[in-house]
Formats: sequence, structure tokens, C-alpha cells
Amino acid sequence: MIHGISYFPSPLFEGFLEGILLGIILLWKKNTIYYRGQLGVWFLGGYGFFRFIAEFFRSPDIQIGYILGNWMTI
Repeated sequence: MIHGISYFPSPLFEGFLEGILLGIILLWKKNTIYYRGQLGVWFLGGYGFFRFIAEFFRSPDIQIGYILGNWMTI
């Protein structure tokens, strides 16, 4: 809690999901490539999925707030 505001460490969460976990998945899938560009598809899909998950739990910016109801941030 910083100045009475709860803070979720989203940069650490994003670094773990989009960096470490996605890297491990890509290294694992590297050996099962069937066509050219498949690893890129896995990267883009995984990055988009993990980015959505990380942004879902992120605290909203003070000047913007929530954009949809009381749960979605930019």
C-alpha cells in the first residue's frame, strides 16, 4: 500500500509472464515446429494472451481510471 492506495506489482507480473514463462514455452515448442513461421505465431498468441492477463490485474492510471464498467483498464 503506497499513500493509502493498494498497488499490484504489474511490471513484475508482466516480466514473469511475458518474459520468463513465454520464453520457456517457446523453447519447449521450438522442437515441435511443423511449418515455417509457427514459432512466431506461438510468440504473438502467447504474448497477446499473457498481456491481457497482466493488464486485467493491473491498477488503473489515476488520470484515466477504469474505461469499461469498474473492471477494465487501458
